Amino acid sequence: MVKVCKCCSNMDVDVLKSQLEGIEVELGCVDNCTDASGKAFGLINEELVVVEDVNAFAKEVLARK
Repeated sequence: MVKVCKCCSNMDVDVLKSQLEGIEVELGCVDNCTDASGKAFGLINEELVVVEDVNAFAKEVLARK
């Protein structure tokens, strides 16, 4: 499961979805916007992942697939 916040995750959701073709990306609050301010972040298999940008996040998703 991949979940990101369209407002706070600091990622272009369309770019993320294009890099993760075939993987469902759920949009919604991940409750960590103050902890990860300025970084790209989201949940991968219910674990918070904080990285530099959308490309690094997509790589993390694919590595954990």
